[in-house]
Amino acid sequence: MSARIQNLIRAAALALPLPSRVKVRLYYRVFTPFFQILNGGSGLLNYGQEALVRRTAAGLPRGRWLDVGCGVGGPARLLAAERDAEIVGINISREQLSQAAPAPRVRFQYGDACAMPLESASFDGVYAIETAFHYPDKAAFAREAFRVLRPGGRFAMADMVIEERGATLFHRIFHKWLGVLNLHTVPSWRRDLEAAGFRGLHVEDVTREVLRDGLLLANRRIDESRAALSRRYPDLLIDLVRWGNEQVVKDIAAQPMRYVLIAAGRPAAN
Repeated sequence: MSARIQNLIRAAALALPLPSRVKVRLYYRVFTPFFQILNGGSGLLNYGQEALVRRTAAGLPRGRWLDVGCGVGGPARLLAAERDAEIVGINISREQLSQAAPAPRVRFQYGDACAMPLESASFDGVYAIETAFHYPDKAAFAREAFRVLRPGGRFAMADMVIEERGATLFHRIFHKWLGVLNLHTVPSWRRDLEAAGFRGLHVEDVTREVLRDGLLLANRRIDESRAALSRRYPDLLIDLVRWGNEQVVKDIAAQPMRYVLIAAGRPAAN
């Protein structure tokens, strides 16, 4: 069976009532090569590319960092080289981990963001870039991020969130169909992070410069990479991704899906 047919069948399977973690693994099995083609094999699967990675981690202290939901390792490799940090990346997709190229001061391992197989108080910084919207239990993730941070450590996240006001039929159907965009609201993130013990929360809406510009860039690269994409994906699936991006961008100020940066700290020990 060709890769095009396999990917179409797997994408259609996302509509089935599967457990969230299974859907996330399936989604990235289908679309990791798609993102890699668009981004030239850089390992950066996020919309904002290098600028978003740097901006998310800008406030983290020097030392040892945890990359939660590390994908194929692009952000960890970039930050380890530029910030002289030692980084551990965890992921629940073993297939993505198998594609994560090694790099100095970077180590990857299997791990669930909601139940991290890591020692308490063992990191100076924890970050999650475009992964937390997948997690089925956001409160558990917040508690785990707090637990593995040392006192005085910093947490940073780039994430898509939802505002219930103004949610269109497209957004409701799209999110239900995928089943991998388990979007939280900003007030819910604030509640969960503060309940876990984080303090000094700062939230910045970067929808226009990250989500809008990132999706426009993605569609340009889809057009430029159509031949390479068509070898792995049926045109129907490629066009569906492109159309979905257009729907989000169409009225970026009014649509309910937002993109935010969230930063917080674990208080220093008394």
